[in-house]
Amino acid sequence: MICLDNSVLRRFASPDPSPAVDDYLANRAAEPWVIPATVAFEYYLFYETQAEIRTQQRELTTHFDGILPLDNAVAVEAARLHVLLDAQDVSLGFADLLHAATAREAGATFVTRDRDFDARPLEELMTIDIIE
Repeated sequence: MICLDNSVLRRFASPDPSPAVDDYLANRAAEPWVIPATVAFEYYLFYETQAEIRTQQRELTTHFDGILPLDNAVAVEAARLHVLLDAQDVSLGFADLLHAATAREAGATFVTRDRDFDARPLEELMTIDIIE
């Protein structure tokens, strides 16, 4: 299962081709694709009207196998990640911690284009694919 970050979701949803993202997703087409609820929130913020947000909500639920909830298990996992990373002088913003924790809690590979996730301690704690 792959869990997409907003940086990948935006490229997937864009009408403009992104060869690196398109190739990566094509190679993982047989796997379930999910996104964290926190990524969906970031994605919806781009849209200005309730109608546009509802349309995008339908699109996401149509194209993805699930939107993973922000629940207590994810909150605990995010706090654990924060402590483990802090001990190694690595930090992520709260939203990124929640995104990563959601993927980790679900046992999914976290897929991003964001170099903030390119840290050895984080890569030792979970499976991350960074698309160039």
